[in-house]
Amino acid sequence: METMATLQVGDTIDTFTIEKILYGGGMARIYRATDLLTDQTVALKVPLGDILNHPVRFYHYQNEERIGRFLNHPGVVRFYYRKRTRQYIIQEYVAGKELRTLVGPGKTLSIDTAAGLIQQLGQALTYLHGLKICHLDLKPENVILTDTGAVKLIDFGLATKEGMEDLLAEDFSVPHGTPYYIAPEQLVVRQHLVASDLYSLGVILYEMLTGHLPFPRSKKRSTTRWRLKVAPVPPRYHVPEIPPQIQQIILSCLERNPEKRYPTAQDLLEDLQHYRDLPVTSRGEECRKPWQWLGFFVPTPPAADLASETRVTPQDRRRYHILGAIANDDTADLVIEEVRHRALIHHGDTTLLFVIEDEDDSHLLQYSREVEGERFRRRLEKFILLFRHYNLDPTIRLIRGSVTETILELAESIRADLIVLGPPRKPNSLFYQSIVDTVVAKSTSRVIISRPDTNETVRTLAESDPGQLSRDQVLALDLFLIDCWFDHVEWIGDLALTLLQKKESPTELKEHQCCIEQWLAQLRRNPDWQDVITILEPVHQEVHTIADKMLAAAEQGDIETMKSIYINQALPGACRFRQQLFAVSKHIGNQSGHRDPGQLGNLFDSVCPIYATDIPSGGPLLQLHTIKQYMEDRFRSPVAQQTGSTIDNRGTD
Repeated sequence: METMATLQVGDTIDTFTIEKILYGGGMARIYRATDLLTDQTVALKVPLGDILNHPVRFYHYQNEERIGRFLNHPGVVRFYYRKRTRQYIIQEYVAGKELRTLVGPGKTLSIDTAAGLIQQLGQALTYLHGLKICHLDLKPENVILTDTGAVKLIDFGLATKEGMEDLLAEDFSVPHGTPYYIAPEQLVVRQHLVASDLYSLGVILYEMLTGHLPFPRSKKRSTTRWRLKVAPVPPRYHVPEIPPQIQQIILSCLERNPEKRYPTAQDLLEDLQHYRDLPVTSRGEECRKPWQWLGFFVPTPPAADLASETRVTPQDRRRYHILGAIANDDTADLVIEEVRHRALIHHGDTTLLFVIEDEDDSHLLQYSREVEGERFRRRLEKFILLFRHYNLDPTIRLIRGSVTETILELAESIRADLIVLGPPRKPNSLFYQSIVDTVVAKSTSRVIISRPDTNETVRTLAESDPGQLSRDQVLALDLFLIDCWFDHVEWIGDLALTLLQKKESPTELKEHQCCIEQWLAQLRRNPDWQDVITILEPVHQEVHTIADKMLAAAEQGDIETMKSIYINQALPGACRFRQQLFAVSKHIGNQSGHRDPGQLGNLFDSVCPIYATDIPSGGPLLQLHTIKQYMEDRFRSPVAQQTGSTIDNRGTD
């Protein structure tokens, strides 16, 4: 089945050309690619399809994409964020090899070499834990040793962040992590614990020095759970020459009770750096297997003894939250439009839910779900891109269960203010009438049913008196103004990118199918709209004039002037355009008596999003940030460039 994960060498996606297939795993395929904008070598991580049979694949992708927005440290792989037409992650390309090539059965490292690598990993963990991020999948395969000997920590698909909802914990009951390295408390319940990373770090150090693992090398859950009952085999059982103090450090990391481990990675590094000064204990000198390995008679400690079972929950929300339940058919388009409108109106959070109803795992059904899942993946990708066009960042939930119960339970869990359902359809479909009726009857949230929009278009409002518009008409006009602003932002970004890449025939972008110009043409026929024309026409003409100047400079080969126009005129002009759209909205609201200053934050925020300190979640705004940063980096002196970053997240969301 043809999917994006089957990209071949030479293929181009957005501004990236595929150079080599680096890795094909169970969750994603990784490619080395060249960025045609910056000539930079990057890695593209493409999630695999079949998301209905394996929904966890999408969760790993969604989780890593969000966690990566916060990361900016030399010991952690860097994430880059661009406007994308498909779903994939962009990371720095790290030339080197996995730590796994040096660690494993029959392979050992010297104490100095192992300690040096652990020092680097510990510094990366100290950084992550300072951001309230836990990696939760530390293993040699997720550590890259660069050609210069530096360490890079990769793969944040299982990571958690304090205050960020942990969807893997909410929607999956099985443990997440690699059996050989997972901390015992994570086998009981997935949780955000710094101590869990320190346990995994201790396992890695153990393996570096002995070539063995502290517990049997098995993926069976029953065998993995031994660590809940018994103490690990002391490292000196395998290598008696290991200093007792080093063994003490390792066994402190491997304590079953996380409260007995090192409090922080920095505490561990301090002991490791000065291990010769530590007093020797009987534990450090032990060379025999613990007696429990002769028979498992010790009861499993209660979960409370291992760690609190509290899960990561988001901080108390003050933002409006909308839950949209979507099916894999055309009704989903209606739900998406309604959710998008509501999110723009309330400047709120959005969650899109798809319920996987079938529990049967027969081969025939699995194949059917694979085919359906690929169609749904493409549909979902389209929805995500639509939301990101408007700088909205939807959360996706793919949950197995009863449709009605899942909708109600999730709405309660996320404290949804509004549930959006599709129109009732045939029996046994997602929005069968009984499902709609039950959700409406039992939910404590407001529920609305999305239906085809039969309202008159905004352009027909030009025939009306603006003072006589209804509340719904004023709202439709505001949404139209937002649409037009984002369309212009996208047009400016596409024009600048095309000119930077020096593609042929850039003049084709000069002709913009302009929604505002078409609307103004309608308004000019009705004198009642003259005030709106007076507010809007000058700044709109200014935006297009600036674009013409950029194009003219590029056609004359003066790229530096084009860049200057973009930074000093086009971006400020887009913000002035937004201010005047707000003025139009305010004027019409006052005239009609339907002004609601609390709505439509995207248009009415006091800070223009083009100059916001946080990087947008995607779409045209992200492209403007990307191009601006690229131009500013190229304008810098060589000395300044050494301390600057490339087109990346800069450690922000």
